[in-house]
Parts: sequence; structure tokens; C-alpha cells
Amino acid sequence: MAQEPSHQIKTELGTPQKAAIGKLAASLVQPESCIYLDAGTTTLAIARQLVTMNKLTVVTNDFVIADYLMDNSGRTIIHTGGRYVGKSGRASVKPQRRFCVG
Repeated sequence: MAQEPSHQIKTELGTPQKAAIGKLAASLVQPESCIYLDAGTTTLAIARQLVTMNKLTVVTNDFVIADYLMDNSGRTIIHTGGRYVGKSGRASVKPQRRFCVG
């Protein structure tokens, strides 16, 4: 059975290509938009390009993206489980991380 590479390994694969995709995709987002970013390392590259955008709301199912945007942008972040609140949101997720595989 094949094993999925870890998130860290996938983040490091194709870095220049993901950065280019992130830059292009972010250039299509209008200020004051609400966008959805699915879980993944390429969508993380998009999130990295969105930190300077004004009045942006990001909906995501990815805790890495939610954490990154919360730490770096102060934008409105909505996790598919509900509105993501910086410090208390992280505290509620930590116990579940021990059950993650990979």
C-alpha cells in the first residue's frame, strides 16, 4: 500500500511552480471578496500571496491555511467547522492533532 507523503514533504515539492500558481491565482482575487481555499500545499501557496489583500474573507477546511492567515493577515477566516478564532481556535484543535496520521 502506497503511503501519502507528509504535509511537510509535499510543501517542499514543486515549490517554484506552487509559488507561481499562488501568485497567479491570488492576482485574480478582488478586494472585499470571500473565497474558498481547499486543503493542500498549492492552496497554501495561494494563501501566502493573499496576506496583503484588504477586507478578504477566506473559507477553508485546512487548519494549516487557517493558522497561516490568522498569524500573517488578520483577515476574516472561516473554517468549515465554524468561524476560526485565533488563540482559542488553535487550543481547541491541538487535542485532535494527536489523532492525525501522516
